Amino acid sequence: MTTMELLGSDLSPANVILGLVVITILVVKIRERMWNPSSLPVYNDRKWYEFGYGKATGRYLVDPEGLIRSGLEKGDAFYLCTEAHFRLILSPKYADVIGGDNRFDLGKFISEVGIFDYDEKTGATGDFHEGIPGFEPLANIALESKILQNTVKTKLSRQTPKLVEPLSTETAMALISNWGEQTDPHEVNMRDTMSRIIAQMVSRGFLGEDDLCRNPTWLQLLYDFLEDSFIAAHILRRWPLFMRNIASRFLPSCQKVRSELQDVIEYLKPLIDKPDSPDTEMTAISWVKDMSKGSAYDFTTLQLTLALASLDTSNDLLTKAMCDLSEHPNLVKDIRKEIIEIVGKEGLSKSSLQKLYLLDSAMKESQRLRPLGYSNMERVAKERVVLPDGLIIPKGTAIMISACHMMDSSIWPDGDRYDGYRFANLRNASKNALTSSYQLTSTSADHMGFGHGKQACPGRHYAVVFGKILLCHIILKYDFNEGRTKLRGHNILPHADIKINIRRRNEEISL
Repeated sequence: MTTMELLGSDLSPANVILGLVVITILVVKIRERMWNPSSLPVYNDRKWYEFGYGKATGRYLVDPEGLIRSGLEKGDAFYLCTEAHFRLILSPKYADVIGGDNRFDLGKFISEVGIFDYDEKTGATGDFHEGIPGFEPLANIALESKILQNTVKTKLSRQTPKLVEPLSTETAMALISNWGEQTDPHEVNMRDTMSRIIAQMVSRGFLGEDDLCRNPTWLQLLYDFLEDSFIAAHILRRWPLFMRNIASRFLPSCQKVRSELQDVIEYLKPLIDKPDSPDTEMTAISWVKDMSKGSAYDFTTLQLTLALASLDTSNDLLTKAMCDLSEHPNLVKDIRKEIIEIVGKEGLSKSSLQKLYLLDSAMKESQRLRPLGYSNMERVAKERVVLPDGLIIPKGTAIMISACHMMDSSIWPDGDRYDGYRFANLRNASKNALTSSYQLTSTSADHMGFGHGKQACPGRHYAVVFGKILLCHIILKYDFNEGRTKLRGHNILPHADIKINIRRRNEEISL
């Protein structure tokens, strides 16, 4: 019997409307059952009277932490309508299980981002718009071959000890260029100057000793492309999937990214085409080519992917660390003393940097209180998964683990307060401080600053060495104060107008 038969033979406008409403409700319920077989609650969903998900997304952007914490008070798994549509938010109690399960994939999250943002028929793209011109460097992260991840795990890890000296040399030059050598206090824009300093270091580490790493136009272009790519990606997500490729041709933000990418390619092409030599063997260009094993790749955009990933995460962590240190002068004095004692005796090396427990602790504490966002461990289920407690995660579901617990006292004593000594004290109390789980490169369900599990950040060991080199130079060579961290957007990002007062000091040891 049809819906209309159930309503009777009277096909008045009222009954037709009622019939359409009933059919719509049935379709919605069936669809909900298909993608939500566990019948999990959906918080901040659109109201029945709202057209589209714009206002639902707005409610998330206004208070993501509040929504996540509220959801966790009611259960261990729930859906939120986020910036990029529905995500399954999970309690950190699932972190170890998800982190060790290969059925959950980070690459697919980046390229597909769940059943709502991926159309198998049209090949529509997800957060980083795979297949859309201009977004290749972002989409490379999701390559199935995992060539970049393998390059970082093998080549970069082995070369890190050899990169300490050249990175230190470049840091000294970058600080002079951006912060000067004035002994009188003066103000600098923290985020802008740190981005240029880090861009110079990143270029030196990946591209080798070339004039390019000291070219201010290149350094600004590199950072602009990173910022503009994320802005354009955000704007493009507002369009329906089937329209994104077309829309990208006309949106000014996407046009700008394509133009900047062509400029970047022009700078990198001579280095890519340079014949192999002992000098090029120490560059990421050589590493990626070697890891490709003869397969065809766009080596230019792969280089840019490596550089952008390092620049983005390093700038975030180090800017936040500097803001925290600027508010704790006694901690800075103690870290300076540690650097003088250890590096002054052993010289600057990967080994001596690993022994800077207090510096390591201060950085880890900044990352704990202000990670990249209120959620972590983004994955997509490659198949239907039933977790040990019976929770059903359908194939294609985009999941995220809540990171809010990292920032409060539910895990860490006085967890809402910055304590730069926290992890140094815990390490010193452990049996083996050098390999302690409290060091910055270690991950756990309680501290997911670098992610957790098999797909945790593969470059975190290099990133820590990189960051410590820069902070050693800064702490020895400059006095600084009055930096303050501000938050921007639903991610925990440094605000663009953070200012810091600095002055050059006479360092006790030379680096």
